[in-house]
Amino acid sequence: MYHIHKNSYRFLFLLSIAVILYATLYREAGQGDIELRLFWTIKRAWSEHSGYYWYLILGNIALFMPFGFFLTAILQKPDWKKAAMMGFVFSAAIEVSQVLLDRGLGEFDDVLHNTWGSLMGYCAAVILGYLFGHQKERYEGNVKGAGLFFGMTILMFTILILYNRPDWSVRLWRRQSLCLLRRLLYPFY
Repeated sequence: MYHIHKNSYRFLFLLSIAVILYATLYREAGQGDIELRLFWTIKRAWSEHSGYYWYLILGNIALFMPFGFFLTAILQKPDWKKAAMMGFVFSAAIEVSQVLLDRGLGEFDDVLHNTWGSLMGYCAAVILGYLFGHQKERYEGNVKGAGLFFGMTILMFTILILYNRPDWSVRLWRRQSLCLLRRLLYPFY
């Protein structure tokens, strides 16, 4: 893709999987539950003007972007269907594991947002591969669709958040993000 050996992309792909598993399953037992209503986080973020729920939505999308990016980099031929399917299956497996292991809230919304993040990572890989890669023909047929999807997603979330005017001053989401950051930096603390 960008003068980096294929094995480096494989390593970074596996690292993205490890980070996702750590962020989603490394927590105390007793927090497991299930939420089967689709779009409940978006509805709640919208109705409560909650920065916390927008943070959860955007965080789930961002968490899977490296997964989709490095998956696309290691595939022989970039394919958005493979990126979406792999993101969907991996995310669904995590959500089922969270419920079965009693380690978090298993929900359809997370699967949707994580799959969306995997697609966003695919789009970023295609766009950057076309702009800066040495095999432009590898990405040529996909770059317009990837650019459109990526741009429309950014535009859609920007409009939604600006129009909704969420309250970002809620201390709860800051505390949770600091706890996650502390766990990532100091895993044995």
